[in-house]
Amino acid sequence: MSIRFVICNRNNPQSAICHPQSEQSAIRSLQSGQSVIRNWLLSIVLLVTSAPLLLCSSASLCLANSQVGQGAAKFLDIGIGARGSGLGGGFIALANDGTAMYWNPAGLSLLDRKEVTLMVSSSGDAGNFSADNTGISHNYLSYVHPQLLGDEYGNFGFGFINLGVSEIPLTERERVDGLPQLSGTGDDSEYTFLFSWGKKVYHNQLGIGGSLKFIYQSLIDESTFGYGADLGVLADLSALSGAKDESLLWIMNNLKAGLVMRGGLNLGWGEHTDSKPSSFSLGLAFEPMKSKSFRWTTALAITQIREKPLTLSLGTEFGLANLPVAVRVSIDNWAIEARAEGLELADINLNRRFSFGLGGSFSRFRVDYAMVSENIRSRNQIQVAVRF
Repeated sequence: MSIRFVICNRNNPQSAICHPQSEQSAIRSLQSGQSVIRNWLLSIVLLVTSAPLLLCSSASLCLANSQVGQGAAKFLDIGIGARGSGLGGGFIALANDGTAMYWNPAGLSLLDRKEVTLMVSSSGDAGNFSADNTGISHNYLSYVHPQLLGDEYGNFGFGFINLGVSEIPLTERERVDGLPQLSGTGDDSEYTFLFSWGKKVYHNQLGIGGSLKFIYQSLIDESTFGYGADLGVLADLSALSGAKDESLLWIMNNLKAGLVMRGGLNLGWGEHTDSKPSSFSLGLAFEPMKSKSFRWTTALAITQIREKPLTLSLGTEFGLANLPVAVRVSIDNWAIEARAEGLELADINLNRRFSFGLGGSFSRFRVDYAMVSENIRSRNQIQVAVRF
């Protein structure tokens, strides 16, 4: 004996047309509905569990100490990955490799293969340090595992960021002839552990994701610990476009958008606390030219850090289809407003960054290089990724 279900059109009471449906078909429909509900519940759980971290760590709501600085985890502002740095902050709308957990965790939803990414970076000079032998290293390692717990649970990633500064000159409080007196050197080691997740939702037309950040810093003979969270959204607007105008349809078919909310964090040093404010970034990526022989991508991002000037990032990438090589240039951290009275944009823009990069794919491997110049400092980044 077989069981058959009958589905009628309830929206039209006058209609007597009913459609018989087999038991297996009905079960598949129910399972599909349950899968959609489960995906949305998982997204809601992520937002609910991350919201306290974002709120608590981004402001003084969870901070009882009134002595707060603004220098916490500055190394997280440097940028990760040679391709992302070569395109500037606009990479949040393109994040489709192992560095997505830093730029925009929603980009993890785009990966369909396992990926290991390694970046090494070194500073070209001592920057703000006066000792000639001061060394600065900046490294990143990540692993992305798509569908680690099954297709319905999305993709997961684990990352590690390290910044090390060695031979920092230490001075005495007392000065001789108005000049600081060196008393020795010390080291600064800063670490961030990333646990990230990304998944496609809304009929695979939208990507959402989140990252949990755990920061540990050791400076001279003291250490501290903090945590924070990021949330991201990534949309390929061609999948969402319903435009009928041909010009608008062409734009939408070549446009991507990304939105990232970065939670702040606090690092306590005894009676003193350093705070990193929360921020919002909106990125757009557009391909004005895409053909069988040539590809051109432009990317921009606008970032608002709490109580800081609004900044703009612009980047572009050129590539040839018959050669697996791309060229990138960008300007990043360009302030477009001055919030403090008496502060000129020219003074703020001393910290803007310029970058130039190259990259290419070879079989399962991808190699990228970027040279980033900021103020009087410069650094070289090399990134290697393998997918399997």
